[in-house]
Amino acid sequence: MYGTIISPQTTYGEILKILFSAAVLSILTVARPYLITRVQAMREFREPYVLTYRALGYSPGLIRRHVRRNTVIPTMTDSVLNFGWILTAQVFLELIMKIDGMGYILFSGTVHGNPFLIQIAIIYFAVVMIGASILTDILIYFADPRVRR
Repeated sequence: MYGTIISPQTTYGEILKILFSAAVLSILTVARPYLITRVQAMREFREPYVLTYRALGYSPGLIRRHVRRNTVIPTMTDSVLNFGWILTAQVFLELIMKIDGMGYILFSGTVHGNPFLIQIAIIYFAVVMIGASILTDILIYFADPRVRR
């Protein structure tokens, strides 16, 4: 298994190597959003409006819908920061798994002293982060009515 993942000889091995790297990145980034959502939901269920809804006899489904909407907003905001961590981990995984990608280009430019490769990789990472931030802001605009005012 180790020989297939680290130094594959066929396209099957290349696909396995990329899937393994993606699985490692996914496992590493699942816990943080889950924990943030859980803590935010626990705080939100103690808010006065939830107690008022319960006292007035609203259905638990309606209460959960309101709590879910208020809980997902900090999770979306944190996802952009988490996405930056994923890009950083991508550099290391590409080096370890010997995958030719933007992380490998950044490392290669650094090792060989080529400033143009470094610029290309940094501009790519910056554009990806700015795009993710804009997408998150658009999603928050539609999810939170307070932002629209």
